[in-house]
Amino acid sequence: MDNINDIHDNVFEFLEEYKETASSKETAFLFTLRRSNQQNRLEKGYWFYGNENYLAVSFWSGMDWKNKTPNIYFRITTEGKTFLTFTCKDSILKAELCKNYFVEPLELKPDGADRWSTEYLVKDYMESLRTFLRNDKIIIDQLIKENKSKIKSEDEKNEIGFIDKTAFQKWYDNVKKYRDEEGEYKLPYSLTAFSVEKYAPIDRANFGRISRNTPFIFLVGENGSGKSSLLKSLATALGNKFYNENRDPDNSSWIINYSLNIEGRTHRSKITSFNPKAKKLDQVPFAGFGPSRLIIQNRMFGSDKDRETLSRMDSLRSLFYPDAILEDINRWIINALAKKASKSEKENSKLRFENIKQMLISIVPNLYDIREVPWDETQELLYFEEDLQGNKIEKGVIYEHLSSGLRSLIAMLGDMMLRMFEQQPKIVDPAELGGIVLIDEIDIHLHPKWQKKVPEILSNNFPRIQFIVTTHSPIPLLGAPKKSRIYVVRRSIKDGISIERMDNKVMFSEILPNAILTSPIFGLEDITPVSKDKKRQTIVEDSFQEIMFYEKIEHDVNDYLTNTRQKQLVDLFKKEQ
Repeated sequence: MDNINDIHDNVFEFLEEYKETASSKETAFLFTLRRSNQQNRLEKGYWFYGNENYLAVSFWSGMDWKNKTPNIYFRITTEGKTFLTFTCKDSILKAELCKNYFVEPLELKPDGADRWSTEYLVKDYMESLRTFLRNDKIIIDQLIKENKSKIKSEDEKNEIGFIDKTAFQKWYDNVKKYRDEEGEYKLPYSLTAFSVEKYAPIDRANFGRISRNTPFIFLVGENGSGKSSLLKSLATALGNKFYNENRDPDNSSWIINYSLNIEGRTHRSKITSFNPKAKKLDQVPFAGFGPSRLIIQNRMFGSDKDRETLSRMDSLRSLFYPDAILEDINRWIINALAKKASKSEKENSKLRFENIKQMLISIVPNLYDIREVPWDETQELLYFEEDLQGNKIEKGVIYEHLSSGLRSLIAMLGDMMLRMFEQQPKIVDPAELGGIVLIDEIDIHLHPKWQKKVPEILSNNFPRIQFIVTTHSPIPLLGAPKKSRIYVVRRSIKDGISIERMDNKVMFSEILPNAILTSPIFGLEDITPVSKDKKRQTIVEDSFQEIMFYEKIEHDVNDYLTNTRQKQLVDLFKKEQ
């Protein structure tokens, strides 16, 4: 059987050729293609929706954002099996539509909640696709035409129907770009060397050489070790920003040397003072976030033109001050979709929204859709969630009514995307944004589960961005992508602030948090709970499941070994001897 990449290539080439002969003046032969490179899918050669186990191609509009596929699609598995599937996990109205108009004529069977399928018995998947196009596709086209007035969705822009030619051309051009690319993928922008002197409280520190393909750089160290100061010195260099307030008056003597990879070429720079007329970062896109990143611009703040509001919305301010205001992704999306613009600009705004929506739904638990709808005499972005049993809640909530943890994550991701889009206005796919992003205390405000998830989320959804972050926790390192760098920052009277690389000395990708905590990365000599009874043995299993398993065995053995059975065992041992 072909591997998944061969299936994608075979189907793409077949449909590309079929399109030339099948299109007519009445209806063009159009099909869905993956719109975004999130999780490096396009880079890996996944031209259609699906994952490592199956491909999903559709010939109609309508996306099930929760299922991450079109609402109607032809499915090919890596085993060579083929199916016609209808999935409506994103919409109550579309689910009813499928039940009433499509399930019976197409002989579909229930295949999970709000999903129906039928399997084709043709063994060759390409022949099965040809048969589908000659038969069931024609039936579905006709059913859609006959019931056009009845086909509804809560989101009018995401109804089941026929694919728009302009949208298809954008998908097609994007996929062709990835198909035509050759060679190993590399970060378009990255930090490859950095040294700083006399930047209070840093006397002298440097990272050494860094591979241009390093996706994550972690700075680890105790409170007061100088991690945040290093990020601020990086921000000073990368953003040509230096905040003088409350600074040592002698700090004007700092020296920063750094090298950047810019589209495969090395650019070396040396700066000794802040120059407001200098170009920012040699035109490298960037953003920065300090530990205070919970305030976003909303109705509480003044106009974007308000001087005080603008000063607090500076791209690197939160690295230096706790009063920074992040840009509001909700307001930006609504304004971008509503503003008067050319057809091309409107289409770009729509694609950006759809790509951002897909990313947020894949990240935020229990979220099944995001819609732009009228609310309180204005337009609002509403978030639609499922309950704990997976049932869709019909009433959406505005951003302010989401949990604080989700708000902080969406706020940071939203601000980062907006700043990157502003610096790269031609890009519509967040996964294609390139640049360098600084995050101080990446673990702050987050449950341990999310501390691990956030590096995964960032690397999967923004594969062309290099992240330089600080952390106090070993858990984010569990989510670090391959080729990440880890540096320990220390401070002493003798050496001042020093940096030591650790990823080449500690196999952090192969050990669990206990071992990371006691490694030189964190240096805890003793991780035994203070409350532990000294008479009891320390439990050293790697997971709580293992602990409970062995405790159950011990409990069962103790229950079994009554006095009589213990005597029987002793007698048996004596007899054997």
